Amino acid sequence: MNPLRQLHKALWAILLTFSCILFINDMGSVTHFAAMVATSLPLILTIWSQNRSTDVSFHSILVYTLCGVALAISLAQW
Repeated sequence: MNPLRQLHKALWAILLTFSCILFINDMGSVTHFAAMVATSLPLILTIWSQNRSTDVSFHSILVYTLCGVALAISLAQW
């Protein structure tokens, strides 16, 4: 298995755990929920595309778009 892919999964899992903890501590925050969604999608896509030859550029566009929306939500709430 590719060690870089393992690093990506570990990084996304750490970020997802951190955003889940923040969301649990402040359930009214839309920002923490958006961060939780924005970090769970790349983790799911990394695990899902592990054994499949999928289009990486589509996944990149999807992840960047979702992270941009999460950033816009956090800036609007701030």
